[in-house]
Amino acid sequence: MNDYNLKKSLGFKLDRAARLTTLNFNKNLKENSIILTAEQWGIINFLLEEDGINQNQIGKLINKDHTCVSRLIDNLIKKGIISKKNSVEDKRVNLIYLTKKGKELQNSVVDTVEHSLDKVFQNVSEKEKEIFSIVLDKIIKNLE
Repeated sequence: MNDYNLKKSLGFKLDRAARLTTLNFNKNLKENSIILTAEQWGIINFLLEEDGINQNQIGKLINKDHTCVSRLIDNLIKKGIISKKNSVEDKRVNLIYLTKKGKELQNSVVDTVEHSLDKVFQNVSEKEKEIFSIVLDKIIKNLE
């Protein structure tokens, strides 16, 4: 007889934790009247590190397909948070830039991120977080 139990499997737990973390973050964003989703924040966060990257690069960074990235970018453009400009080297390539409004969101969102993570890691020691981070890095490396 097979002793497999989905609810006890690490894959199920990892997926559930990721989904609950995202739901919690989206709830906190909404409660703080921040007009973003967790996915949109992912794009903004990478643009804060390197402004002016193209949609394909963004897709690789956030692990989303072209259609999803296009939809996210279009929504952020409508909100006035990012802008799209043609590349000087290749007019077929659109580069994505944060607007002033997009850059100004950083502080309020970072506070919300920290608040969300406080809940996620409630009752988890610093040592446990360190080990968890190392294990996650190994999992990501295995799958990339």
